[in-house]
Amino acid sequence: MRLFIAIELPADVKDQTERAAGDLKQRVEAGRFPGKQNYHITLAFLGEVPRQRLDSVKSAMDSCRAEPFTLTLGGLGRFRRREGDVVWRKVEAPDALFSLQKDLSDSLIQRGFELESRKFTPHITLARGAVFKNGFGTVAPGSAPDDVSFTVSRMTLMESRLTGGKRVYTPMYTTVLGA
Repeated sequence: MRLFIAIELPADVKDQTERAAGDLKQRVEAGRFPGKQNYHITLAFLGEVPRQRLDSVKSAMDSCRAEPFTLTLGGLGRFRRREGDVVWRKVEAPDALFSLQKDLSDSLIQRGFELESRKFTPHITLARGAVFKNGFGTVAPGSAPDDVSFTVSRMTLMESRLTGGKRVYTPMYTTVLGA
């Protein structure tokens, strides 16, 4: 099973983010858009995990001692890629998010999981392989979503499957923060 642990977004935040992605679609020549059902903030990507290791993942999640906190989502950013950019929505991250992510990562590593070594950059992916008609700078004016805040009160283990050529993310387990 291909797994990751994420913060799910409230429906109204997904709706607002989808409107920004719709505007973005008008400004690119090419790109793949995940769709609002897949919007999330990844805390840890686990990759392929055997079913018998699920209890270890759940135990790592349950061991985190974070309290609920507020996140604010802002405008757009990108990761440059040769095959087309990854465009994302910014997450104005408080220390509580970085603490949760570090605590989770440490707990997973203690249980023998290997995680990506790159720096944690919280974001919501809007497009992959994006090639802009007139450059990235043309996206910013008037197309960035308004800032929106919400309370993070849980994290979710997600399974990622390729179904009909599209990624489908299915919640498998949830840990409530502060419980």
